[in-house]
Amino acid sequence: MKLTKLIIFMTFLTLSSGAFADDHGEHKQGRFKKAMEALELNQEQLESIKEFRKAQKGKKTEHFKKMKSLREEMKKAFIDDSSESELKRIHSELEAAHDEMTSHKLEKLIFMKKTLTQEQRQKFMDMKKNRFEKRRK
Repeated sequence: MKLTKLIIFMTFLTLSSGAFADDHGEHKQGRFKKAMEALELNQEQLESIKEFRKAQKGKKTEHFKKMKSLREEMKKAFIDDSSESELKRIHSELEAAHDEMTSHKLEKLIFMKKTLTQEQRQKFMDMKKNRFEKRRK
């Protein structure tokens, strides 16, 4: 009898846990679509932004791989007791890669400024601020 109650309770607990869970599954899936809907883009703006993102995707992926590789190289050089000059060389490459990433962000900002209306730009910046504040919590 006790075993039956325990099995029923555990089954209920397992099945009901999803109902009480917060919606954390949204990470990146659908975020772009929701943002574009919130900005109330016209078809031309939407197509333009999609093309820009598609063109940037390859660059972005390659850049992140490069940054990861450099960070791993830095860790290995540190652990392996490499020379200061070797650490400085790797650091210099990391700084250059970081500067490149910052330049890509500026390109995106300029593109969005050209594509969006003033009201949409204000809403876009508010959305960015809210997302940043959410992550900080």
